[in-house]
Amino acid sequence: ATWDRLMAVNLKGVFLAVKACLPTMKAQRHGRVVVTSSITGNRTAIAGMVPYAASKAGINGFIRAAALELAPFGISVNGVEPGHVMTEGAAPMYDAAAKAAVEGYIPAGRFADPADIAEAVVFLASAPAGYITGQTIVVDGGVTLREYPVLPGA
Repeated sequence: ATWDRLMAVNLKGVFLAVKACLPTMKAQRHGRVVVTSSITGNRTAIAGMVPYAASKAGINGFIRAAALELAPFGISVNGVEPGHVMTEGAAPMYDAAAKAAVEGYIPAGRFADPADIAEAVVFLASAPAGYITGQTIVVDGGVTLREYPVLPGA
């Protein structure tokens, strides 16, 4: 049930949202599609989150394939891969100790604010990003940069 729900919301939801925009974008021969993915499933993994990770990895495949199909219509398709974002929905999942532990692992030392993610979306939707398509921007405060954090000095 979790698998089906996450695929329906995360992956099928992206497909249907983009599909709904295409008639207008194709008619005007211009458009910017920016999709939210995640570092989970594309760059990292968390045990117990297989359906979520698979849905987000699927989104990145969608981004690349849709970018190829829609480029002839002047439509770019890109995505943003957030790391840990402190949203209203996420906040209840973290007590003070858990929040501090996660922030201690993020090189930037803090969770992203939704505005941090929005800035990347705004860029990808802007004219200066007009020649970018089929790509994602990781917005994670550097969390995907670490390797073997158990080593001394890590």
